[in-house]
Amino acid sequence: MPGLAAVPADRIVLAYDAATRSAQVTVNNLAPGSYRLTLPRLAASDRAGVPLAADAVAEFTAESNLVPPPPSAITTAAGNRAVRVSWSAPTWTGPPITDYVVQMRLEGRPWSTLSDGVSTRTFATAANLQQGKPYYFRIAAVNAYGTGQFSAETAAVVPVAVPDMVKEITGTRGNGFVQLRWVAPTVTGDGPITNYRVQYSADNGVSWTTFVRAASRATSVAVTGLANGTAYFFRVAAFNRLGMGLDAISARAVTPATIPGAPTGVTAIVTGQEIQVSWTAPVSNGGSPIVNYVVQYRDMRTSKWVPLSRPVSASTTAVAKLPRNASYMFRVTANTAIGSSPVSAPSSVVKFP
Repeated sequence: MPGLAAVPADRIVLAYDAATRSAQVTVNNLAPGSYRLTLPRLAASDRAGVPLAADAVAEFTAESNLVPPPPSAITTAAGNRAVRVSWSAPTWTGPPITDYVVQMRLEGRPWSTLSDGVSTRTFATAANLQQGKPYYFRIAAVNAYGTGQFSAETAAVVPVAVPDMVKEITGTRGNGFVQLRWVAPTVTGDGPITNYRVQYSADNGVSWTTFVRAASRATSVAVTGLANGTAYFFRVAAFNRLGMGLDAISARAVTPATIPGAPTGVTAIVTGQEIQVSWTAPVSNGGSPIVNYVVQYRDMRTSKWVPLSRPVSASTTAVAKLPRNASYMFRVTANTAIGSSPVSAPSSVVKFP
């Protein structure tokens, strides 16, 4: 047999049985492979004690007597484009197991080794697999002397898939609510979309609250019960029959708001050549900052209210360019990005001499 290795002398144990005039040769601690064992004729004899005419030669193949046998009880569980493989360590009293080699293959394809690092854990997860394709697995134990025999391959296992993330989450603010919209995933996984989970966060994504609603495949919803003036982020995840996909988070916060309340306490006082008009800001700005105020006046000889030529930013203004010797009332509205407040109650009548 070509390529045979000689058995090292320190691996040979020779035992002689005087009663039967026989010898037993034991070879220990060989790595797997083919070997030639030679006993010189002067060191060997037949059962009659006559020296052999030639060297005693034995050729044999060493099985994996230093490497572990295959693992057993292999199970697989299909996941989201993944398969989890578990097994039982082999019964083994030889050199300790230091790792396991997990291999997988698609139907009709060669085996490939899973890159899962070095570990004596008896499980591994193969990820990023093709959805709906059958995979087979096998495992071998490893120690300092090499890799043992692989187990029989598993039955076919088919990875499943939950939906991809939704896209383009947008929100339009309203009074205590946000009208949320999104685009459904292009890849729905193992089956059609059955529902969407909608959550919102008022603390920049530190914590999330689920918006409770009936299951729906609609790609829009009015998220109610929100506080005007609070900025909210939103996230949405799609479900199919197997479970929930990953959350997609809105790119920017949306702040619910409504129009502000009316200003209060409008007063008008003549100070020399002007009328000083003052008021108190609304109790509520509706969740959006007040941009400016519009002051209107009424000449008591008419019923018409006329706005001053320019809005004002402060809560007081001096009015000078009005006809003299007339009496006036004043009222104010507050403006935000959402809109204008109701008009305030008018001031008392003031005479501008």
